[in-house]
Amino acid sequence: MLLYDHNLMHLQSMLLDGDGELSPEAAAELDRLAANIETQAESVCKLISEITAEADVLAVEIDRLKKRFTAREKAVHRLKTIIKERFELLGMQKLKTPLYTLSVCRNSCPSISLLDGFTPAALPEQFRRVTIDIDKQAIAAAIKRGEAPPAGVTVQQGTHLRIT
Repeated sequence: MLLYDHNLMHLQSMLLDGDGELSPEAAAELDRLAANIETQAESVCKLISEITAEADVLAVEIDRLKKRFTAREKAVHRLKTIIKERFELLGMQKLKTPLYTLSVCRNSCPSISLLDGFTPAALPEQFRRVTIDIDKQAIAAAIKRGEAPPAGVTVQQGTHLRIT
């Protein structure tokens, strides 16, 4: 751990045990740690640095584990494909071994894809799905130009804390 202050480590533990939410107990602990805003801000910044560093390490580990997971999924898929292709080559549908029963089965749903050169727009309307979503960038650009937001849209200008 980068933090050596036992009180901050306790606060960090309280925060992380509460899924990152600041419980009333954690808020009281934070208030107790710092009588003035400067000390409190310094303590919180140390805590933020520690948690951010730990999150960065976790992100790298998650990426590593995702790659291992994906490699194993691909290996399973490839091994199944090898056996399935061998079954098809030999005209087999089923094989029973002392441990496993293998069988080539029909998929419950057919695979559907567009031929090269075709787009969903070329399909009859009954076979298309249309998704309508808010264009937040267009609304923000209109507001910057001095236009009012459209009816049904609220705009709030938030703030954030920058630590340098």
